[in-house]
This record gives sequence, structure tokens and C-alpha cells, in this order.
Amino acid sequence: AVLSSSTEKANPAEMLQPWPGGRVPYTFASGFTTAQKATVTESMKYWQDATAGLITFVPRSSEAHYIVIKKDQAGCWTHVGWYYEISSYPLNLGSGCFSHDVIVHELGHVLGLEHEHSRYDRDSYVKINWCNIKEDYRFAFQKRGETDPVGRYDYDSMMHYKATDFSANGQATIATKTST
Repeated sequence: AVLSSSTEKANPAEMLQPWPGGRVPYTFASGFTTAQKATVTESMKYWQDATAGLITFVPRSSEAHYIVIKKDQAGCWTHVGWYYEISSYPLNLGSGCFSHDVIVHELGHVLGLEHEHSRYDRDSYVKINWCNIKEDYRFAFQKRGETDPVGRYDYDSMMHYKATDFSANGQATIATKTST
């Protein structure tokens, strides 16, 4: 329910571990093209606009806590939320990760958002087809605890996987349940 293609504004109260003051310093590791940096900063602007400026991404000056945007490993991944024990948060954008939607999704994790399809009440809305999920990605389909903030289940959330994401066999990993 945080942000979808049909939702204009995100609810910062639904973010699990927000950055202090909504301010997220960032820096780029070496090796990024101008176009790649532009795609990332446009994705940051998306979140700034969606939260009506309550979340801002700023180039790092001397902040102790910041994200380092890198592309030296496989996959698209980062930590979820802000933790005072970590100063440099990696946001990895490996091969295949340079699309607006993927970067917006990963930045959502940076902001403290979990996957929509991992909500504890998800079984009322979707069916997870465990036999179709690649073994190494099953963790990303696990439910979270019952204390998570819950609003309307949002099938179109930027934090919701698509039907065949991480499929081992081309079949659906997530199927929408229809109401009767």
C-alpha cells in the first residue's frame, strides 16, 4: 500500500526504519556512466515527489550515514531501512538493474520498505507458488511478522513482485486470488 502506479503519494508512516529527518545522503562508486547516474537520480526524484518532499536524497558531503551506489556485484540489492550501526549502506545495481522501476524498488528498501507480497496477511490476496521459485530467491517470498503496519493490499505497489519474478521454470511465482 506504499506506492503504486495508481497512487500519487506514498505514506511515510508506513516506512519501517526511515532515515533521520527523511534525508538520505548518497554517493556513487566509480564506473557509472552519466546516463546511469541520471537514471538513479530520476528514480530518487520519484520518491521525493511521491512523499511530497518528506524524503530527500542529497549528495553526500561529510555525513556519517549514507548509501553507496555501486555495481560491482551481481544482482539488484540493498539493506532495508536505516540502522545506526551501519555507516555506509551498499545499494548494488548489477547488470540488468538499470531500469526506473527496479531502482525505485531498491530505493524503497533503502527507505525501509519491505515487499508487499511478504505481508503477514498476503495469503488472503495472493498465492505463492513455492515450487516455481528459484531456490536462491525463496527468502524474498517469506512472510514478515504480524506487527508490520498494514494498509490496503496493493497489487500494483512498486514493492510487489510481478507474477513470474524469480521463476525457475517460467511459471507464475505469485498468483492473484480472485474474490468470489
